[in-house]
Amino acid sequence: MALLEIQNLSKSYPAPVGPDTQVLDVPAFEMDTGSRVAIHGESGSGKTTFLHLVAGILRPDRGTILLEGQDLTQLPESNRDRLRASSIGYVFQTFNLLQGFTCLENVMLGMSFGSGVNESRARELLEKVDLADRLSYRPSQLSVGQQQRVAVARALANKPKLVLADEPTGNLDPKNSRAAIDLIQQLCDEEGSGLMVVSHDLKVVDSFPKQLSWASLNRVISKETRT
Repeated sequence: MALLEIQNLSKSYPAPVGPDTQVLDVPAFEMDTGSRVAIHGESGSGKTTFLHLVAGILRPDRGTILLEGQDLTQLPESNRDRLRASSIGYVFQTFNLLQGFTCLENVMLGMSFGSGVNESRARELLEKVDLADRLSYRPSQLSVGQQQRVAVARALANKPKLVLADEPTGNLDPKNSRAAIDLIQQLCDEEGSGLMVVSHDLKVVDSFPKQLSWASLNRVISKETRT
């Protein structure tokens, strides 16, 4: 069984005037368990919407999203939230760390929505991302690169089947960008998690064994290209 199977996925947003604006039309997409894939596309082209749909944060207008055979589109919001907490890790572009909490507390809070808080695992993950000496630091006391590593540790806290990363190097310089991508791939390999990264940076995409163009997946982009 595939880890992720998508069929006929479509999403539109209301326009101020006139018909809704379609941003996403993906006929088919599939990922195997433990695989790693990078999707390349320009900023503002619908890649984040795609990740939000896969994570169950948004609901599509139509289509199916099967995570290990379970269709997220048929679940009520509360069930999607529980499935996301237990099976999907998300590295947000802006990290979404809670500013009033320490590094350790941010990772542990991520665990609280899943199978339960495990402080020793939270500490272990932060050690793996080289933040063992920053456990009691708050996000404002960390560099951008360090904040990103906290976000990676939090995404892996519940041993997810699938990790999604939205422009994970968008706020980093070239040197830290490469280190961040290497770290995310390494940790997903160790945990046996599938990894999907979306990025506009070809250097990021080139480091993945499977690379896809967003324009080849999203028929909305393909139509725009033809006109």
